[in-house]
Amino acid sequence: MVRYFGFLANRVVGTLLLKVKKALAQEEKKPVKVVTFSSLSQALLNTDPFKCILCGGKMVYQRVLYGLVTKDLVANAVEIARMRYVM
Repeated sequence: MVRYFGFLANRVVGTLLLKVKKALAQEEKKPVKVVTFSSLSQALLNTDPFKCILCGGKMVYQRVLYGLVTKDLVANAVEIARMRYVM
């Protein structure tokens, strides 16, 4: 019931919540930096996950193929390249 009345009511929450935070001497939260798989992989492993291991070109993420290892990907590169035209 508290969120529907008082300073948490939808109509006044934008204005009154700032006043409540100032009265309680709370500092505003800084926005959190977004961490993606690509940036994490580049920072920790020094590899670009979207760089093709076959030609070195930039890849665009479409889906995950589970259970394939690098050896199978290289051996079946032509068939995998044709898979995008099948959909």
